[in-house]
Amino acid sequence: MHEFSIVSAIMEQVMDLAQKHNARIVTEVQLDVGQLKQIVSEVMQTAWESATKETLAEGSILIMTEIPIIVKCKSCGQSWQAEVDDFMCKQCQVVDMDLISGDEIILKSVSLENDE
Repeated sequence: MHEFSIVSAIMEQVMDLAQKHNARIVTEVQLDVGQLKQIVSEVMQTAWESATKETLAEGSILIMTEIPIIVKCKSCGQSWQAEVDDFMCKQCQVVDMDLISGDEIILKSVSLENDE
């Protein structure tokens, strides 16, 4: 259940942004989440609801977009979308690659409202 620690770190960033921009309320937070993070959406939503209680983000919407695992074979240079449990190159059958995407969590946007 690493979702709760992830939400805690995201909330710190969101609250810093809200304070910096004199926000009255946070309405929406968008994340790009790499497939390798193996985030369980329902657990993440529950963690979000819990972490935002009695904050400027209470009632806000958390939107997550899954980023696929993209790898590039170090041997033949082939790039492909890998699965969590299968990193073998389809071209040369080698398991030696560079990770291009799929292991990130990016705070993509935060929607704020203020009194102005």
